[in-house]
Order: sequence, then structure tokens, then C-alpha cells
Amino acid sequence: FIKVEKGFHNDMLEEQDEFRERLSDLRDTIVGFTAYSDLSLYDEIYENVISVNEKIANANEDVKKFTSREALFAVTEQTDYSHVQGLAKQWEPFNILWTVSKQWMDNKEKWLNDSFEKLDAKECETIITNGTRTLFKAVKELGTAEDEETQKVLGIANQIKDDLENFKPYVPLVVGLRNPGMRDRHWEQVSNLVGQTIHPTKAADTFTLQHFLDMKMEDKVDELADIGDKSGKEFNLEKQLQAMKK
Repeated sequence: FIKVEKGFHNDMLEEQDEFRERLSDLRDTIVGFTAYSDLSLYDEIYENVISVNEKIANANEDVKKFTSREALFAVTEQTDYSHVQGLAKQWEPFNILWTVSKQWMDNKEKWLNDSFEKLDAKECETIITNGTRTLFKAVKELGTAEDEETQKVLGIANQIKDDLENFKPYVPLVVGLRNPGMRDRHWEQVSNLVGQTIHPTKAADTFTLQHFLDMKMEDKVDELADIGDKSGKEFNLEKQLQAMKK
């Protein structure tokens, strides 16, 4: 039994050596992300982000495995793997930057120029709200580095953050007017408010968010959002009444 146990212990030591090598490679990969400063390559960069996230997740699982095995073998001084969490912390701003960049670059043109009737308001709200919040954290972290390469990455982070901040005022307009409760009477209220006929459902293939913005409707966001909110409350009340009739 002792011979078998020693064999398992030696196997674990070999696996730990291999794990240290993988961590060293992972550290080099993370440091290498400071060289990514071309936003036009966001798709390719995001593929690498996915790979690093998988490696970090696997590393965390390996840490649990080795910690458990060392306890099983009653190792006197267990290995300190706190540096794995340090790597994850070092990686976080790059992960945030390129994940949010991917979401924004993939969706911005679609949100502005595709049919307003197909715009997913919930997705739009989530991406913009979470993106501005997490990018604030990423910009803060990247801003602590003084090397030239990281400063270029910081420039991209600030650019995407500014883009999201500029788009953010339109979110209440999207959420309000994409409410499923919007009916003809509500679009009539919208039309009266802006001084021209507005009814995206009757021009589903051609009416876009950009049309709203071209009409300067963002100047009336609060009033428009209020119409959408009221339409949603009326819609929910109608559903409740229909359910009661059944």
C-alpha cells in the first residue's frame, strides 16, 4: 500500500510541475495582451480572450485538485497557489475590455440601423448598463500602468467607454418604445409629442433607431419613456383581466 501511495504522490508531483509550466505560459499570454491595441482586430482578440478564460478556469480547478490531494497525502507544507488568483486579477481588465468591445462592436450598427421592431431592448439595456459599469473598473485598473503599450490599450478602453456613455441616453427611449404594450393609441401620443407621424410597426422594415435620433427624439426621452412605461402597465393589466376571464 505504501508503495502504491508513493506512486500516486510522485504522479501528483509531476502533474504539479507541469501545472507550474502551464501557469508560466499563461502569465506570458496575459502580459502579451498589452500588445493588443488595434480595435479592428476585436474578433480575433476575443477568440484569444475565450481561450485565456478557459485556461484560468482550468487552473482554478487544478488548484482545488492539488490542494485536496496534498491534504490527502498529509503534506506538511501545502503549496501556496494564491498567485493563481493574482493572475486572474491581472487578467480581469483585459477580459472586461475585449468582452465589452466585442458586444458593442457586434451590436452598435444593428441597434442603430436594423428594423426598430427587431431591436432587443433588454439585451441593449444589459450590454450598455453592464458595459459602462465594468469598463469604469477596467479603465481604473489599466490606468495604474505607465508603460507605453498598456497606455495604448487604455486608449481603446476609454474609446469604448465613451461610445457606451454616448449611447446610454438612448437606452430609456429603446426600452420604453420597444415595450410590448405599445398600441396605436400610444404611437399617436408619440406622434403628437414629436410633431410628426411615428409608427414603427407600420414601417417595420424601414424604421430604425437612427430615424428616432435624426428626429432629435432623444431630447424628449423622459416623456417618451413615460409613454412606454404606461403602455407596459396597461398591457400587464389587460393580461391580468384576460386571465381572470378564463
